[in-house]
Parts: sequence; C-alpha cells; structure tokens
Amino acid sequence: AISASSNALLVKYDYTSGDPVWAFVPSTGSTATTTFFDVTTDDSNGIYATGTTATSGTYEFGIVTKASVTTVVSDTNAVLIKFNSLGAGIWAESADTASHRNEFYSLNYDNEAVYVGGYQNNTSTVIWDAGIETIGPMTNDNSVILKYSLSGEAIWAKTFSGGPESGRFNGIHATENNV
Repeated sequence: AISASSNALLVKYDYTSGDPVWAFVPSTGSTATTTFFDVTTDDSNGIYATGTTATSGTYEFGIVTKASVTTVVSDTNAVLIKFNSLGAGIWAESADTASHRNEFYSLNYDNEAVYVGGYQNNTSTVIWDAGIETIGPMTNDNSVILKYSLSGEAIWAKTFSGGPESGRFNGIHATENNV
C-alpha cells in the first residue's frame, strides 16, 4: 500500500507472476485525501489496512462491495479497514467522537484480534466505540494503541505519554499474550 498522489492506493499482486490482480483508490466524495501506512493479511487471506483520512466525511473502501466509514474530525482521522481477498470492503472503523486529529500508523493481526497503534492529539476524549475511549494526557500528540475484534469492534484502547514531547506508536507487534 502506498499513498499515490493525494489518495491511498491498495494493490494485490499475483504471488507467482508479480502481475497486479486488482487495485483501488478509496472513494472520498470530495477533494479529501486518504493514506495507508500499514497493511497485513490474516489466515483466510483477508487484508487489513490502516492509515488516515484528511477531513471529516464519508469514505468508501473496496472493489464492488464497499465498506464505508464517516469520520468526525476536520483534521486527520485514524481508519482501520478489512477487505476480503478479492478487494471487497468488509468493514471500516474510525473514532465515533473526537475533537482533535488522530492517526493510525501500524497494525498487527494475531488470529484473535487486530491491534493498531498511532496517536491522538491534545487532552480531549476520543470515543472509539461504545464504552471504549481514551483521554490524552498531554496537549501534544499522545501515543494510542487499540485492540479490535476480527469483526471490527474496539475491545480496548490505551493512551500514553512518554514525556513533555509528542509521542506516537509507529510500529506494533502482537504475539501470544504480548503486545
């Protein structure tokens, strides 16, 4: 996955020949941009992508069947999307409520869940899903990590500040009993 021009581009290549099988650019319905920072697959050849949208609005991800998400911040919004092996959008997630920018940079799949890492800005509250929220401890960028079920529900979310400067999770790895 790369950011092509002002929108993300997701391409699936044939393992043997290296030829493209399918490709798509998310539909934004406006001049808003999208970016994918990390992509991984699961044991069923499902594809997970994470990144950002550049403004509030409705975004559609996928080929033919699309997963849509409505983002709430007029700045950058973190997104997590699941696709099937044919590129159809299965689900897409973003914060339910936020007043400042937030972004996901990394993700990891571990057979039971999907973990994403990134940041949220400011000391405001971000509601990721019903009953799952984080409050930034610093006015700068605060590292944030979330665990999602394989069906796209947020299970837990944590935020962390390592000091007076901005913090972000740029990489994440999950193994049995460890994140």
